[in-house]
Parts: sequence; C-alpha cells; structure tokens
Amino acid sequence: MPATTRIGITHQPRGAKLTGLKRTIDTCGTSHSSDTDLFETPPRKRFRRDDSESIATISSASSYGSSSTAASSSSLTPHTGQVAFNLSASLRRCVSDPSDVVAIRDFQSMPKGDRTSLYAVQSLLEEVQLQVKQKGDKRKERMLETELYAEWLQESEFVLDAIENMLNAKLPGTRKRVPGLGRITFSILYHLMDEFISAIDAHHDGWSYRASPTKSPTTPVKSPSSIFIPDSPYPPTLTLIEECNDPSTDARSELAVQQAEELLQRYDAIFVVAVKRYKAETGRNRKLAATIGRREYTLARALCLLCEQTGYGSEDDDMGDTLLQYSREAMRDWKAQYAANDEGDSDSDCFH
Repeated sequence: MPATTRIGITHQPRGAKLTGLKRTIDTCGTSHSSDTDLFETPPRKRFRRDDSESIATISSASSYGSSSTAASSSSLTPHTGQVAFNLSASLRRCVSDPSDVVAIRDFQSMPKGDRTSLYAVQSLLEEVQLQVKQKGDKRKERMLETELYAEWLQESEFVLDAIENMLNAKLPGTRKRVPGLGRITFSILYHLMDEFISAIDAHHDGWSYRASPTKSPTTPVKSPSSIFIPDSPYPPTLTLIEECNDPSTDARSELAVQQAEELLQRYDAIFVVAVKRYKAETGRNRKLAATIGRREYTLARALCLLCEQTGYGSEDDDMGDTLLQYSREAMRDWKAQYAANDEGDSDSDCFH
C-alpha cells in the first residue's frame, strides 16, 4: 500500500503545508470502475481551487494533480462574518424537540448554490473541537490521538440525532414526511465527514510546531506534545513514539477505535437515508447523478486514507471498504440508474 498523506483543515495553523512525513505523488486521473479496483493513495485527499468555483466538498479525482501544494478552501477562507446560519443551534433544537416546525423550516430555507452549509459545518466542527479541548485540558494524563478523534465523533453525535429526527419528521396532522430535507441533510453529513477527515490531517500536520509558538512550521522539535500551549486548538496528546514506548496505551487505543467505528456505523445508517431521500427529491437529474457518482469515488479514497491514519475499518483490510459502505453503495446506485456519462457534469447542483 502506498504511503499516506495527511488531510485537513483547522483553525491553527491556516494553510499548513505537508511536511513530507507520508506523501506519495499520484498522477492517476482515471475513474474507479469497480469495487475490486485498488485505490491509489493520492497526495492529498482533495484540492479546492478558488472561491469562484462551485463547492464540491471533496474534489474530483482529476483535480489531484492540479496543485501539490494547494490547501483546502476550509483552511484559506475566513469564517468571520460568513456563517449566517447557526447550524449547531438549529440542530440542537431538532434534538430537544423533534416536532419543532420552526427549526425544520430554517433548514428548508437554507440558501442553495452558495457556501452556507460548508461554513456552517466548519463552524460546528470548530465548536466540537473546542469542547473536546476544554475537557482534555482538565485531564491529568494526555490523550491518545485515537482518543482525540473518537471524542470529536462523540461530541458530534448530536448532529446524527438531529438529522435522524428531521428525516423522520411528519407534516402536522399527516403521515407524510416533511419534504425538501434530502438536499440539506445530505450536504451536512457529506461536509461533516469531509471536515472531520481534514481535521485529523491538520492535527497530524501540526505535530512539528505545536510544541512551541516560537518555532516555525519547518523547524522540528524533539517532544511535540510535551509542552502545553494555551492557544493550541488541541488538548495535550501523546506522540506516536510515546505511545509505542508505553504498552499500557494499547487497550486505550483499541477501545477508542471501537467506539469510533460504532459511531461511523450509525453515521452510515443515517447518511444512506439522506442519500435516498435526496435522490427521490431530485428525480432524473443526470448531471447530479454523475456528480454524486464522482463524489462517491473520491469519498472512498478519503475513507481509505482515514482507515490508514486511524485504523478505522481495518479489521478486514486497510482499504476502509467497510466505512460508510451502505451510503456509498446508494450513491453508486444513484449514478448507475440515472447518469448516462460524465460529459458535461457539474457540481453546481450538488450539496446546496
């Protein structure tokens, strides 16, 4: 298996470059035609080009070779003043009161064709990371990387609760489900997985300079997590070397991976419903179906990298084939049913 690269975004630092710890250049631009084809590990999960382009969360396979140093738009785009929709608050309202008509209408009225949902998800994940950091800072012992990532998922579980309630919501006085929620629930879940994987990459990318605010990103240090930095977006964590030298961390790591995999299984179960609802709401849209197919391919590549970095879904192999498998199967079926070919595909109809 080729070595992996780290994927990601976060608050600090913005636009961090790959350090070369695990990096492989991939010039393959062909599409994935079969579940039996092996994925090539890309130099980065995805590149976003400029703000004028339509927002596909994980870029198409053809964009991998466009720029080996490009950072994600998540890293480059400031959030201040751009998150007009408080996603976290609205989702929490759906959790506390599944019949909250106002909250559901808020989601139905989210703008289509702009970056609203992406910025909202980014803001939500930053809130989640802050909550995990605050808890981690109070611990006497440092966290493992696997524990940190599992806690990001656990702290995000309210999103699954809310979306599950939204997808099951009925029109008042009827048995008919509330229409128009497929697009936004699909968008939220797709963006959230993208940003979660990106956040893991950002944590890895920052290992060499988290130890000292006076060090430059290119200046290595001996013990990256032994010094606590108050303004760090992460709680103190053990390095991989420290984990390897401490046999007592094995059980903790296995438990964290197990907890994360269980949450990802639930994520898959809800995501597949959102995919099918979105498909039912859009009808025979060939361009959208083709776009969904390409998004499934690049999502599979990203999950392969997630598996290699975290061990999630690695019980059978290191490809991550079991991660979000039912959601990705539904996306492939969508493309197979409606997409004639990839000519003229556009991402403009997708996610927003």
